[in-house]
Amino acid sequence: MSTEQSMEKWLPCQSRCELAGAAAFFLSIENSAVLINGPRWCAMIAEREMASVEKKYEKQMFCSEVKEFDLLYGADDAMLNALDEVKNECQPEVITVLNSCSVSLIGDDIGGICKRAKMNCPVIFMDAGGLHGEFWTGYQEAAKKLLGEFKLTRTEYCQTNLVNIIGWCTSYPNWKGDLEEVKRMLRIAGIEVGVCLGADGVSIEEIKKIPLAAFNLVLHPELGVSLAEFLQEQLGQEFFIAPIPYGMQCSLAWLKGIASKLGINIDLQQLEVEVAINQEKIDEAIFQMKGNNKNITFGNVYMELTYGHAYGIAKALQKEFPDLAQIYLRIQGPVEACYPKIEGVKKWLRFENLEIEEEKSIDLVFGNVQSRLEIGHYQQVVFKNLLLPMQGVNVYERPYAGILGWKYLLAEIIEDFQTMVYLNPVSR
Repeated sequence: MSTEQSMEKWLPCQSRCELAGAAAFFLSIENSAVLINGPRWCAMIAEREMASVEKKYEKQMFCSEVKEFDLLYGADDAMLNALDEVKNECQPEVITVLNSCSVSLIGDDIGGICKRAKMNCPVIFMDAGGLHGEFWTGYQEAAKKLLGEFKLTRTEYCQTNLVNIIGWCTSYPNWKGDLEEVKRMLRIAGIEVGVCLGADGVSIEEIKKIPLAAFNLVLHPELGVSLAEFLQEQLGQEFFIAPIPYGMQCSLAWLKGIASKLGINIDLQQLEVEVAINQEKIDEAIFQMKGNNKNITFGNVYMELTYGHAYGIAKALQKEFPDLAQIYLRIQGPVEACYPKIEGVKKWLRFENLEIEEEKSIDLVFGNVQSRLEIGHYQQVVFKNLLLPMQGVNVYERPYAGILGWKYLLAEIIEDFQTMVYLNPVSR
């Protein structure tokens, strides 16, 4: 084993840390408060990230303002004062204490301090420093901590066409529009959605209804598989990994797969009519695009995404997108053996020298700004920000997933393609 490989496990997180993932989950709970037990600078970074997701999250976040003295002699007083502030400021239904990296090292009895504070609601605490894991680790550990607090039990009755969505996150780009489109398709097909754990504003009372569903639908495996396994162990509630769908025919196939898992018949006639109408418009737009631009075409696709996005987008691009060359993929976050395999893509290694054909094709990049910078060739790239961090104005209401989302996504890509053509001298 090389020195680089042997030291890898000791590296701190290379993207968003465990604390950010835990905070993202807990802040999505209605009437919750998050106390970051650590220095002010650490809390400020987390608050800035969460405020970029939802401005209201700023008012749900507090900090114990641990100083150097506290790191040496214990942060009991700082934390007790901060818990008093939380109680007086917002009177939440649940409080979460998240230890930052520095406080995790000193070994304070956080549970004992929380009991001494005599809060009027459940207080959940966890070590969430970046030395433990990344965003996805913190999210799932936080969710298991919360569900464990309420000791859910399986009911005798469960609705056969009712599913929970497990593994959703308000920090993901387009989370709101994609969720509404997923729910819309399921509802039209006759499948009801119960609790969507991780969506904004989920109440404690809603969470207690998780056992009513027939099974749990995991749309983002990197966020939801560990949690779904926890619920299966606690409640005997089965789960199904069905990464978020993209494309029109792919979305219909996605719905059929869920119905098969549930063992129910669904009516897709309304959605099939919708697909036919939209596909006709898309085909016409692509025909015109090809006719007007014979000297330049789409080239490669470079994707740096979480697994939940990557699987569906790769599948839709392969089946429902015109004349692409090669798809290169780099996954952010975990990929477990139980996830469905992503076929037909090449591994995109970080900072490898990619051969990009000058001036004859326009490539697609799905990722974040760093992904786009790595590719370069700005006059030949159509870029979509689908990976944290999100740059510019966050339009969470816009879907890219599902039937409607695919129409919006292709419309934007075709429009951007035309702009790139005008900038490309070979087309003139």
